[in-house]
Amino acid sequence: SDGRVTASQQVLTEARFSMVRDGMTQDEVLRLLGRPADKAGEYMNRQTWSWRYPTYDCLWARVTFTADGRVWGGASYLPDPRCDADM
Repeated sequence: SDGRVTASQQVLTEARFSMVRDGMTQDEVLRLLGRPADKAGEYMNRQTWSWRYPTYDCLWARVTFTADGRVWGGASYLPDPRCDADM
């Protein structure tokens, strides 16, 4: 109530990403994972949000939303494009 941080928790984990389910709203995903590192428009008015997280595999987690703001397909993992930037 006094505007101070009282706790912190690493939520960008594969266990947490596995909690993303079809039909969740964007607000539910934000509460679960926090603000994404990237948002991109997709085909058919979909939007994909991506999160970078600590991993040795250089992956990032992605969640795609339908035009009405609902999760479509759960979370997926793809190579992080930043990993290819040095090549």
